[in-house]
Amino acid sequence: MLKHLLRSGLVALIGLGAIACKETRVNPMGTLPICEIISTQESNLESTDITGFSASAVLDALTEPATTQVTYLDGTTSVLTLSLAYNDGAVQLVEQLAMESDPTWYADEPCVSYIDIEATLTLSSEDGAVDVTESVNLKAYQLDYVTAGREILSGSLVGLLEASALNPTENDRIRYYLDNTWRQGTVTGRLVANIEHGALSDTDDGSPESIVSISMNHLATW
Repeated sequence: MLKHLLRSGLVALIGLGAIACKETRVNPMGTLPICEIISTQESNLESTDITGFSASAVLDALTEPATTQVTYLDGTTSVLTLSLAYNDGAVQLVEQLAMESDPTWYADEPCVSYIDIEATLTLSSEDGAVDVTESVNLKAYQLDYVTAGREILSGSLVGLLEASALNPTENDRIRYYLDNTWRQGTVTGRLVANIEHGALSDTDDGSPESIVSISMNHLATW
């Protein structure tokens, strides 16, 4: 019954041309908290305040490049290598608190305090289709649970989109995103192209943009 209601609600949103860009998922366990950032403070590589582990320990665990299989939009695969570099980037301690609960939805990230570390992430595939180097903010929730995500503005994913079967028009705006997670010795992630259909079209009322719908396209997943 719940799945039916959620599916109906999603169809209604599509019909209205208003789909949220951030992905959410139904929580099978019931209610989970909504987070609020209580404080953010500058820190250093060795501090263990708040989390009980240090940024240095996090970086040490991610020093070695990781390899995994990457799958493209058309189902073909290659081998992806992920390398992380730290060059005296800022380190911050972020304290979060669960404020309330939502019975239906929950975010992709946990509601716990974390260490924020500025670093550089490089993704490269054996077939050359993926060649991305981006500054990222690592969020270390646990020593073996670290995420990194950002919008990619460098244009490094344009070729990956053009090589796919997707066919956006000149009136569509395209935004690219990177998400990656290191967890318990494994690495998972995705490169996404969000196509905002009609966003660059002129409208009758003179509005500078009119987004008809938004499609999320996983150009590469691993």
